[in-house]
Amino acid sequence: MFKVTIEANGEIYKGKGKTINEALESVEISYTLIKTKGFLVIEDGKYQLRKFYVNRQLRRLLVSHLFRKQQILFAERLLEVMKKKKEYKREILTI
Repeated sequence: MFKVTIEANGEIYKGKGKTINEALESVEISYTLIKTKGFLVIEDGKYQLRKFYVNRQLRRLLVSHLFRKQQILFAERLLEVMKKKKEYKREILTI
């Protein structure tokens, strides 16, 4: 179960799903409401990935399926690396 949080405009928007894509689609926000830069936070159990986006990228994440797929692949690979490394001390990765 993945939890996705979008922090933008001083607000927090949350979503849940079996996959990262389902979780992103469950977030109740329109791309036109994104006016400022923000963070996308993806949680998978005890692992958390936090990525910074400028407003144009954050809007594109909500609208463009191709851009979303690329960012999901990137996030899945990073989470996989975090889980495999036993010596990884931090469970939160901010990029």
